[in-house]
Amino acid sequence: MIDNVNKWISGPKYKKHRIGFNYEIYESNKIPKQKIESLYNFIARYIIKNYISPEEWNSIKKNEHIQDKSEYIKNTYIPSDTGNYGLKTGEFCEIVSRLVFESKYEFMIYRFHYKEYRDEAVKIYDLVGFIIDNNVIIEVVLFEVKAQSDTLNKNIVLEATKQLNKNVVSRLLKYIQYIERILNRNEDFETFKMINNFYLNNVAIGKFTHKLKVTLVCEKSIYDKIVLDNLEGISTDIDNKVFEASLILLEDIKTLRDICYLKSTKCYTEVFGA
Repeated sequence: MIDNVNKWISGPKYKKHRIGFNYEIYESNKIPKQKIESLYNFIARYIIKNYISPEEWNSIKKNEHIQDKSEYIKNTYIPSDTGNYGLKTGEFCEIVSRLVFESKYEFMIYRFHYKEYRDEAVKIYDLVGFIIDNNVIIEVVLFEVKAQSDTLNKNIVLEATKQLNKNVVSRLLKYIQYIERILNRNEDFETFKMINNFYLNNVAIGKFTHKLKVTLVCEKSIYDKIVLDNLEGISTDIDNKVFEASLILLEDIKTLRDICYLKSTKCYTEVFGA
């Protein structure tokens, strides 16, 4: 059974760029045909967790007016194929990235729980990971995730790098305030206290240990020809001490995305309980 991410994605292979920053490569394994269905189900369960909270599911479950819960979930929470071009692929690649990195970093919230509209992007960092020791945040990792499945914009990594470098302190302040509101709403006061201490003692005074991490999720088939050249395009004015890049190489992203999203709308009872 494909029951964890390590059986699906190998890695990382660590590399050093010619101008000094580190990057890592994760690569999907070839899954035997008899186990591919298990992989789809594994990812589907993880997708639904990213979009629906247990509280929301309880509300859906109790609502007697919702006859077809699968259709309701699809139409209420899951991005449509036509509503916002590229949004579904982008969010899928963010979900895969979180799945890959959550053994290394703590992610406080599922961002997509707090969307106002299913076809609207969440206007915060793509991912924010924390390294925590004894309930103290010792490092924050700010992710910009980019997704490509057919061809690759030759400047995509450079553009993501510039985006990450913009107003790091002010953007992190906004993120902290955003997450505090959610933690307070969820009555997660222990985590709220930890993040508030990080805000008061580090972020508010502009002193915090952080990394800026561009993550590119793309087709294996375009890796050799395009991705390495893309990395070469990064200018020399970045801070090698805080900048990192990660490559997650998958096969047939669009098919994987579509099958897993379709399955995700039907596995809610398995994830949350009947």
